[in-house]
Amino acid sequence: MSTAKAKFAAEEILKASSFKKIHSDKDDFFEALDMAHKNGLKRSEVFDALLAASAKKNGITTLLTDNPKHFQGLGLKVETLETATLSKEF
Repeated sequence: MSTAKAKFAAEEILKASSFKKIHSDKDDFFEALDMAHKNGLKRSEVFDALLAASAKKNGITTLLTDNPKHFQGLGLKVETLETATLSKEF
């Protein structure tokens, strides 16, 4: 995806009234390490597991990403800009 398209998409998503800012804590880090171990993730994918753990803890069920393969098996519905319909969920 081009940086211009990514910038436009991010701006549109941030305008959504349902956008929720979340933070990670130490429990999320431990959950991410468990996910990484259980799913055989590479070192470079542990951060994605942290994003998934933080999202799940905060009640987020769908993740919008340009790297859906990195989130397979981590307990979230995964959408891309091509597959997502920007609805109240986003």
